[in-house]
Amino acid sequence: MTRVRTTQARTSTAAAPHLRQDLDGNRAAHEAGTGNHAHTTVIGHSYGSTVIGDATKSHTSYDPHGGALPVDDIIAAGSPGMRAGHASDLGIGSDHDD
Repeated sequence: MTRVRTTQARTSTAAAPHLRQDLDGNRAAHEAGTGNHAHTTVIGHSYGSTVIGDATKSHTSYDPHGGALPVDDIIAAGSPGMRAGHASDLGIGSDHDD
């Protein structure tokens, strides 16, 4: 499990690519080891939830377009905002829109 701590919006933007890389690496390692992916839930508290929202928009050298995070569920607690209008903007199915 990776912990990303942030207390400011600009820091959440800077942390987002690191979260994306960690999640992408986690999925790739699990798939290489088992042949399938594990159910992954990412949890963000306060500006950590903003990091998650920003991570869906972040780009990496191997994925220059960003897009959906390799997670099945997102939990946001005490969130100042995820910079997304709906759950579908985060790459999570519309059945998660609450």
